[in-house]
Amino acid sequence: MTPDQLTAPPLAAAPTGRGARTRRTPSPRLRLALAAALALAVVAGFLLADTHGYAEFVVPLRLRRLAALVVVGWAVALSTVLFQTVTGNRILTRH
Repeated sequence: MTPDQLTAPPLAAAPTGRGARTRRTPSPRLRLALAAALALAVVAGFLLADTHGYAEFVVPLRLRRLAALVVVGWAVALSTVLFQTVTGNRILTRH
């Protein structure tokens, strides 16, 4: 191969004007609803997967584990925000 064959072809310009398609981003509400639906599906999968008919025994144990995971996740998130605030790091804010 020659060096000329290794270069990429030039990119076509994006269409402009009346025929141009614009991509709309979903609203924050829709994004939150989709994230909540996905989280509920994952929780249901975690609680009910591989119970093999022993759901009465397995689900309460998994609920306790899930509650512990939620508490730990909340604590880590809160400690991160507090640490960034105390140190004056602006990584979490726009300004």
